[in-house]
Amino acid sequence: MSEALFLTDRSGRVIRANPAAAALLECPETTILGRPLTAVCGSDGIPATPWKLMELAPTGRLTNLEVDVRTMSGMTIPVSFSLGLMHDKQNKITGVLAVARDMREHRSLINSLVAARTRFQELLEFAPDAVVLANQDGQIVLVNSQTENLFGYKRDELLGQNAEMIIPNASQQQGADKIYEDVLLDLDGDFNQIFQPSASEQVEYYVRDRSGREFLAEINSRHIETEDGTMVMSLIRDITERRRIAAALRETEERYKNIAETASDIILTVDADGRIEFVNSAVETVFGYTPAEVLGQQLSMLIPDYLSHIFEKDESGELEIETWRLSRSGIELTGIRSNGQPVPLEAKFTELYTDGKVAMTGIIRDVSERRKSEAALREATTVQQAVLDFAGYAIFSTKPDGTIETFNPAAERMLGYTVGEVINHSISSIIHNPEELDLKAKEFSEELGVNLEPGFEVLVAKSRLNLPDENEWTFKRKDGTGFPALLSMTALRDSAGEITGFLGIASDITERRRIDDERSEVLIREQRARKVAEETNKVKDDFLAMISHELRAPLTAILGWAQMLRAGTLDRASAERALMTIERNARSQAHLVGDLLDASRITTGKISLENKPVELMSIVEAAVDAVRPRSRPRACECRSFWSPGSAPSTAIPKGLKQIVWNLLSNSIKFTPQGA
Repeated sequence: MSEALFLTDRSGRVIRANPAAAALLECPETTILGRPLTAVCGSDGIPATPWKLMELAPTGRLTNLEVDVRTMSGMTIPVSFSLGLMHDKQNKITGVLAVARDMREHRSLINSLVAARTRFQELLEFAPDAVVLANQDGQIVLVNSQTENLFGYKRDELLGQNAEMIIPNASQQQGADKIYEDVLLDLDGDFNQIFQPSASEQVEYYVRDRSGREFLAEINSRHIETEDGTMVMSLIRDITERRRIAAALRETEERYKNIAETASDIILTVDADGRIEFVNSAVETVFGYTPAEVLGQQLSMLIPDYLSHIFEKDESGELEIETWRLSRSGIELTGIRSNGQPVPLEAKFTELYTDGKVAMTGIIRDVSERRKSEAALREATTVQQAVLDFAGYAIFSTKPDGTIETFNPAAERMLGYTVGEVINHSISSIIHNPEELDLKAKEFSEELGVNLEPGFEVLVAKSRLNLPDENEWTFKRKDGTGFPALLSMTALRDSAGEITGFLGIASDITERRRIDDERSEVLIREQRARKVAEETNKVKDDFLAMISHELRAPLTAILGWAQMLRAGTLDRASAERALMTIERNARSQAHLVGDLLDASRITTGKISLENKPVELMSIVEAAVDAVRPRSRPRACECRSFWSPGSAPSTAIPKGLKQIVWNLLSNSIKFTPQGA
């Protein structure tokens, strides 16, 4: 709505009003004329007479006076008034000109107040930009406070100076493209004449502040005609930050464009008619088309049935295409490559608004490899499940805290629990003996050098450290019975090496224990038998060594005396003695042969030795007679001497005789020749 204009006479009655005034008050124009302006607007706060105005504003001009105005419909609206005295050609006060603006729509346009003859000073002070008014010679005749803030000069330092003081070499700088045209009002003092705006020009110049710093500014300039001649009004705005933001935006757009071009996923934009407006180079990898081949084409060229997937349906099942209620979640589609082959896709679309037009942007991914991986994973999972189901070992997995997550059928059979009975329970409390956990905790604590509390941590302490962890435990069945089991624990880790759980594999080793016990018993029996055999062999060896001496002694005596008899050197008594010695030793030899034939006594270790009274003198004499033939070749004399009254003794005759014979034989053997 344009400004409402009221012209009052000296008494404050409205003598002229424009249609905008009638529209503002929601009444016919005729009901306004002739009435006091305060009554028309329903507010006593409006200085409608020149005298009242001059009381409030001695200068005769009052701007931005906001009052509540009541319309004919009874509505109260905020209105901003700008008031000024009107003069005739003789400069006499004729009344008050009131310019009213409905502030419901124009509160943000407080800088666009009606210009007044006093060169719009008050209006300019409210302008957001620096405003500079210069004459035809380039001298600055008016600035606002924003100019002071922007350039750092006081107002008095700028007035009268050439504009090149703040816009150096303006004639040598190239203006930018025109962006918009500004609209200004210019009054020549006659209320009835409202000048139409002339063309404005927007350029970008480098300006200079008081410190000498030059910065880029946007300057909107236009020529206006005033009582003082043609003026140039310039609105100056520092666009350094805007340029920086624009550069950052371009950089961001370029970065996003580069990201889009290097992305392996297809990134595209589709307009409301389904035509592809933008697509990155990934389309060639996935579909076999170059971006140029698909730009401007329908998306259905790549995804024939996309509409039924990317739009939600209403209650009747119809697609909500008009309202663009796109599915926010990822959807699976089937695309068609340039060679006609189908390709599985995953896509996500969202609305995109550009220049007030609705479109959609989407990210499309070729999931062919993922589908293959998923199929391979399903196959592997099937195999894994089959292994779990049909394995002969109890297999279970737990969370890091020991809570059971999986429990295979073999574990159910082994322990008597069903899966439902053990899931989310601690493995250590279900199948392990508390006393054994205490013992293992002490054992592992000493082995690992840590303090382990009885419980689940005892089971996994080694696997946490990546140490071999296979130990024998006593498992507890559901019915309370126990059995020996071999348990191997392994820590399950993610790609970062963090433990995600534990896997246990257990086997019932009851049968193995029985076999081991039997083997131990067999080994003990074998060791005992070996010991008996070794002792028997020793007895045999000792016996044979003894027998060899026993056999050699009588044979030596027989051979010696026989040789002397053959030589004929013995007298009759000696010959008789020789024969007796030969006979005695022959009997001894026969007795020894009998002992050799009694094998049972050797194998049982029960050689019978008879202990009885003996005549020591006869035994010694027999031994001397047996070795005497051996002493003669060495020129030795072998004789025996006895003390009178020798007491009888008890001994084993053969053994004692063998001992004496051995002593005499060794004496002869080691006695020097002729001693």
